[in-house]
Amino acid sequence: MTTIQINEKTFDDIQLIICDKDGTLTNFNVMWSNWIKDWIDKLVAHAKGELDYLNVSTLTAEMDRTLGFDRPNMTVVPESPVAVSTLEKIAMSAMVVLYQNGVSWHHAQDMVEWLVSQPAEITADL
Repeated sequence: MTTIQINEKTFDDIQLIICDKDGTLTNFNVMWSNWIKDWIDKLVAHAKGELDYLNVSTLTAEMDRTLGFDRPNMTVVPESPVAVSTLEKIAMSAMVVLYQNGVSWHHAQDMVEWLVSQPAEITADL
């Protein structure tokens, strides 16, 4: 039996979960812009905590641009990595941004792997 928990409510005996990344059933921007904002913010905070020379504003702006997140409008850029790629490719893109900001490749990989191992939080809050 599969059990999942959403917003502190438990659902037992789950037989099917439908994922809708393209927005057919849910509001794409509400779901994915909140997820990528949280994902980028956690990664930047983690990186800054380990490497104090990193500039948070610059790194955040470069992550937003590279991954395809329009932070001022809380939207995902069409045809961007967030809109069309797998988590693996999004993670690789984030590693490149870290590397371009002076983080060694292996350290960038460790940071992104740490983030990917964290529980995902997708909310409808704007």
